Amino acid sequence: MGRNQPEICIKSVSLDDAIERINRGLWNLKAVNVEEAHRLSCGGEVTIAVIDSGVDYNHPSLSPSYKGGVDLSEGGDPLDTKGHGTFVAGIIAGEMTGVAPRAKIYSVKVYSSEEGGYTDLNLGIEWCLDNDEGVKIDIINISLGSPEYWGLVDLNCSRAVSKGIPVVAAAGNNYSGAFFPSSHQKVISVAAVKEDDGALEHCDYSNLWPTVDISAPGDEILSLEKGGGYCLGGGTSAAAPHITGVLALGVSLLKKAGKDIDPEHISKCLMRTALRLRDDNEAKYLSSRYDPGKLILRSKRKLARCMFGRGIVQADKFLQALL
Repeated sequence: MGRNQPEICIKSVSLDDAIERINRGLWNLKAVNVEEAHRLSCGGEVTIAVIDSGVDYNHPSLSPSYKGGVDLSEGGDPLDTKGHGTFVAGIIAGEMTGVAPRAKIYSVKVYSSEEGGYTDLNLGIEWCLDNDEGVKIDIINISLGSPEYWGLVDLNCSRAVSKGIPVVAAAGNNYSGAFFPSSHQKVISVAAVKEDDGALEHCDYSNLWPTVDISAPGDEILSLEKGGGYCLGGGTSAAAPHITGVLALGVSLLKKAGKDIDPEHISKCLMRTALRLRDDNEAKYLSSRYDPGKLILRSKRKLARCMFGRGIVQADKFLQALL
């Protein structure tokens, strides 16, 4: 299975650089209004399955959130061997880099040094639904995928949502085209945006496709590096965990209020409160720069929808809508 291609490009940064960026305020957290959202929720009591390359559970900024893991690729240790899963988990629940720093992380390792296939991914989703350890997963993050479709993964994504578990997946880094499982009708497909002179713009590599639901930051994202440090990375693999973190804030709020977790209602609130980037001037600008290739579009507005989905996630407004 070909994953997000090109994969996240992760580069190490010094501790001093990381601290400086954090003190200045991380652009990605500002863009989705995380500070305002934290006045209502920090994601406590929510368990998130990171289906990925594992998690560095020894990282001092992640170990407080780590609650366990399983290695479905080799039957060994769920410790991250590639760095991808740690980067993703750091965006969700890193102490200083996470959207939902009090959320619980469960590592579902489906590949290590070699890329896995849909069989591994399917096992990961099945484990989240029917594990023998009694772990109740609230949200599933899938920052991987392929242009290829596979029926068993489709079926288990549907099973997850029917059980009240939202599934979030990366829209893909192949410039255009469907990317699975994010193209599944009930999976929240996340595209990537970047900051350019204070404005949010579509990342060129982020897949253009009608199944894109929403956008989140996916460029120059500070997160955690396996081995204990910090790093910068990008890709729709980085955008998806922003949405997962925002959902964790919302699910935590619903749990405290004693309300049911309805993925469809949660998804509707998420989309309805997104910051829309679909006005005519923006669409005209976009259509002059990008060729959607396979897409058959009748309007500039539809092109913008294929880039951003409903728009850029807004954590504070999402929580207010849930209430």
